[in-house]
Amino acid sequence: MKVPTSIKEYDLQRIIEETAIVRDMQPNELSGFLNCSPELKDRLDRAQEYDYKYLLEEIRALCQRYADERF
Repeated sequence: MKVPTSIKEYDLQRIIEETAIVRDMQPNELSGFLNCSPELKDRLDRAQEYDYKYLLEEIRALCQRYADERF
């Protein structure tokens, strides 16, 4: 997955872990979902450095939506 340089690995990991804890999921399940998400890949391809905060919010929302749909 191509990630803009401003998105630090720990930020993505933190979002995944926080969502997984709240939803009682395995972090690797969310990671797998994000890696396969065409929506996220498209968003990352169009991302600009200044978008950083918004991109993290979108990733968080994608994780939440996936968790919601799973139940």
